[in-house]
Amino acid sequence: MILAMLLGAAQAAAPQRLLDCTQIGQAAMTSREEGLPEPGRATDVQLLATHSLCGGWAIIDMWRSGYGPSATWRARRKVMDRFGRLTVSTTEAVDCPVLMAVLTNLNDVPISPSVIPRRNKADRFPPPITLDGTWFTLHIPSSEQSDRSRANVTISGNDGPVAHWAEASMKQLEPCWRPAA
Repeated sequence: MILAMLLGAAQAAAPQRLLDCTQIGQAAMTSREEGLPEPGRATDVQLLATHSLCGGWAIIDMWRSGYGPSATWRARRKVMDRFGRLTVSTTEAVDCPVLMAVLTNLNDVPISPSVIPRRNKADRFPPPITLDGTWFTLHIPSSEQSDRSRANVTISGNDGPVAHWAEASMKQLEPCWRPAA
C-alpha cells in the first residue's frame, strides 16, 4: 500500500505522463515484495504479468489464509498502467469458486526446465522466441522444505504452458475482483 500512496501523491501533483520502462519495472519489483493484506502464510502462488513496450503490469497473489477447517483461499490483484495508476482488488474462494479451479489447473501445467529447445516432429528447432506480448513470471515458494532449506520455483515466459495457464487464469478471475477495502 505504500507504493499506492506514493504513486497517488505523484499523480496528484503532476499532469498525466507516461512512466519510463525503468520506473515501471521498479514499481513492479517493489510491489512484488509487498506483504499480504492479512496475517497468514507466505504467498503460495504469485503471478506477474509484465506488458511489452512498458505497458504496465499486473500481479496476482493467491494464498491460503488460516488453518484447519476455517482456512480459505484468497487472492489480491494489483494492476499498474503506463501512467502509474495503481488499482488493487481482492477476492476469495467463497465468493469466487473459479479461484480453486485456477489453482487446480496449475497442477496440470507441464514444466520442463531446459536451456536447450526441444526439436519438433520434423526434427527442426522451434521458431525463434517472440519478444513482444505479455511476459509472465510464476513464483511458487516451496512448502515441502524446512525453513532453512526453503526452495522456490520461478518460471517465466511469454509463450508455452505457463503463459497459456496465466492468460486463461487471468480471464477466468476477471469477474471476481472487487475493490480492496
